[in-house]
Amino acid sequence: MDLSEFEYRPENLPKDKTENLKFMANLREKFTAEVLENEKLKKYMECYQMADIERFAKYVVDKKMNLLHHLDWLIRRHEYTPEIKYRKEAEKTIELIQQKKLFNIQCLWRANQFEHPALRCTYDFFFWERHINDCPFLDPVSIEDIQLMQAFLRKPDVHIPERYMLVGYQEYDGLLKMEDDEYIHMPPWYTLYDEYRNTGNLLKLPDLRTQHEKLLMDALRKEEQRKEKENPKPPVERDKRPYFYEHKQLIQYFKLFEKDKHFLEIYKEDKIYMKELETTNDDDLDLAIYNLRKVKEPVYVDGGKDWRDAIKEAAQRHINKMVADDLDLLYEADAMFNELGISTSKEDLTDALNEHSGFMVKRLKQGALLLGIEPDKYW
Repeated sequence: MDLSEFEYRPENLPKDKTENLKFMANLREKFTAEVLENEKLKKYMECYQMADIERFAKYVVDKKMNLLHHLDWLIRRHEYTPEIKYRKEAEKTIELIQQKKLFNIQCLWRANQFEHPALRCTYDFFFWERHINDCPFLDPVSIEDIQLMQAFLRKPDVHIPERYMLVGYQEYDGLLKMEDDEYIHMPPWYTLYDEYRNTGNLLKLPDLRTQHEKLLMDALRKEEQRKEKENPKPPVERDKRPYFYEHKQLIQYFKLFEKDKHFLEIYKEDKIYMKELETTNDDDLDLAIYNLRKVKEPVYVDGGKDWRDAIKEAAQRHINKMVADDLDLLYEADAMFNELGISTSKEDLTDALNEHSGFMVKRLKQGALLLGIEPDKYW
């Protein structure tokens, strides 16, 4: 995969967060126009029913933006060094500290025990999950947070990082799902944090916000159904063309209509990676051996275990050790920036937040007005 001349490599993008957001928004518009103005694609879609080119354009552009979002990782599969890898893992680990703090705030917010202008509806938490470093109401990572995470990483019983979570870091219902009186999807880090900080009681708080949002949305849907009955739409003649399924046609789009050769390479690389994840091979074992080959110091393997498990655990212990050590460096660098007066302030993402969940806030407000309820002050 040669992307040396690809204009959207991570190092070619604006470093300033505000400028980066503007650049990405303009890029999204450019990609969208390319799809909407593609006459060959329009003719191709005429052979299908339910083929909405605007909706498909959004689907294609979302995929391309997602590929760019993960491009740094795809490139590192080919170009990374162990030192860069551990530093990136340490940065992700600091983000994991903040994800737990955000989830605790979510529990408080749902119980009406916390409020902030950047929290208007439950949907907002998915936005801040993706922009955790710019979340305006989270306290900075403290030295106590770093020490607790280091203790977690250095525990003798190996903890695999939460990269294979079945639910998101802020997926409230999924994280609180229980079987046999245990949270089956709760990340080990969240559990340890609650044990040391005595915050497990937050998981038991009532979810009043969801009840309120359901009440408002139900009222709005009933009103929309009433209007639809009063003004029924005329019957539509049955279309005999095959259905246009976006997820299937996405493959065809990259085969037939994508003109950027670099995007074609990235898309192929992404498909290879996804296929690797679906295979029955022990990818974790292959990755563990790959990582251990690059280690220059002795790494000891526990006896009395299946050799595969022993190798995977030894590799993970080494990674955890390297990441734990790097956390000190990252924290010291941040402290140095503050001491020198170099700004590490968070970006104001109000506009991006409104674009993400403004439609939901608008619908909730409409439901409240229908019921004669005072809308939330942040709506």
